[in-house]
Amino acid sequence: MPAPSRQEKCPYCPNFFARRGLKQHTISCKHDFDERHADALYENGLLRTTEMAIPVPSEEQDLASTNYAESESSPDSLEPILNPAVDETDISGSPEAPDQLADDISTSVYKIDDIRTVYHPASGIPTRVDHFEQYRSNPTFRHADPPIDPCPWRPFATHRDFKLGEFILDAALTNKQMKTLFELLTPQSESIQDLDSTIKSPKDFKEHWDRAANHITPISFKKSTVTVPLRGKAQTFEVYRRNLWMWALELIQNPTLEPDFFWDAVELSKWNGKAFERFIDEPWTAQAFWDLQACIIVAVSMN
Repeated sequence: MPAPSRQEKCPYCPNFFARRGLKQHTISCKHDFDERHADALYENGLLRTTEMAIPVPSEEQDLASTNYAESESSPDSLEPILNPAVDETDISGSPEAPDQLADDISTSVYKIDDIRTVYHPASGIPTRVDHFEQYRSNPTFRHADPPIDPCPWRPFATHRDFKLGEFILDAALTNKQMKTLFELLTPQSESIQDLDSTIKSPKDFKEHWDRAANHITPISFKKSTVTVPLRGKAQTFEVYRRNLWMWALELIQNPTLEPDFFWDAVELSKWNGKAFERFIDEPWTAQAFWDLQACIIVAVSMN
């Protein structure tokens, strides 16, 4: 049956569409086609993995490749003597070499999307292969809750000081408003002078807040001015910045964050059914990170 006029056939299904709707349909149809194709590859890989049996040498093959001679001391004991023909043969280039045979056998147990992690040699960590659904499911990757601080308002002297400072900051009170607030909160009677608060003036508030900021963020922010030309005029903006290297050192010294850092470069690759195909998803999985670690090791060894 001839195709309707001014209609084109979808490259992924037998249907015809007008040019205006063909593009949108093709995107959706290609997605469905790719999913079916991936499912077929996955099922085919599982079938091959299940049906492929690892060759086990028969008893005749064992006897053909190894000669046994009875020991003179005991007729019941057997001493293996390697076949000279096999022992003197260089099998490094033979397709039946043990290493290559082991590789062939190992590839039969891989599943589609298996993840191989090759650690930098300096790490001393052996290469590992994980199934996709188990990748990074190791308990070492699980999030650990930080220890509970019994006094989370520190470095404020008291919890009341912290709540008062939080209220002043949220309300964006001026110095005049803060003075009025402290006058209202200052106890006029000796019977209530044991209130749990040490902030009694705007000056006290600023000192407490600056002390807390320096304690939580030792690498302080510095204010600088940035000038940007816009429509023939120079626009000036005030920005706050701090040294990134010092900030990184601060994070490393944090005992809660330190276990989650990656210190060694790794090479990640995914099994596509025929070979492991490399991919990069984090800075430490890139080649530049790998090369940099190698350079650092060389520099340290030379000193």
